[in-house]
Amino acid sequence: MLRLSPRLSNLFPALQMYSRAVVLNKAFDIATKRLHQKCRNAAYPLDPDVKRFPVPDAKVPWEIAFDDYTPVNYTHPSVWNALWADPDIRYDHSRKLNFNAIDNGVDRTSYPNPYKLNEDGLPLNPQGRTGMTGRGSLGRWGPNHAADPIVTRWKLDVQKKKAINPDSGKFILQFVAIKRRDTNEWAIPGVRWLLFSFFDIFWLS
Repeated sequence: MLRLSPRLSNLFPALQMYSRAVVLNKAFDIATKRLHQKCRNAAYPLDPDVKRFPVPDAKVPWEIAFDDYTPVNYTHPSVWNALWADPDIRYDHSRKLNFNAIDNGVDRTSYPNPYKLNEDGLPLNPQGRTGMTGRGSLGRWGPNHAADPIVTRWKLDVQKKKAINPDSGKFILQFVAIKRRDTNEWAIPGVRWLLFSFFDIFWLS
């Protein structure tokens, strides 16, 4: 069981307040309407042999008709029979998933807005078409939540004072980053969670 120090537990009210501010912020609403790019790349990162169906910018929104749209159906083999993953509800009808809700301990809500379902009852990407259907390397249908902590510090000089950038004259802020093995890109370290809602994570003890 995860144990958090009282100092970390006290972050909960601040995080809750911040999340509400983000959701209500108009800038956030504008950002959610921007065209996504990474999930429209031709090749799927974990399997370069899998090619997405090309989606032009004008056809990304679901509201725009795209009669020729034939997305590639792909779910990574590691997900097929994993105990932590959802069943393939397109073929396995033994369990009904409750979307846009907390479903038996699984948070299937989306922070920007409630998402829509297609005619088969599967969640639609709220950002629009991606050229692919299925779950890829993700275990859940719909939202796959992740926590990405941003850890920072001021760079110190040999005298243990804040180092100053000689060009800008400003203090130098450092942060923790990792290099992803799958895409070879720099990223903020994080983890996906499969159970509980976002704020329940901070109450585990």
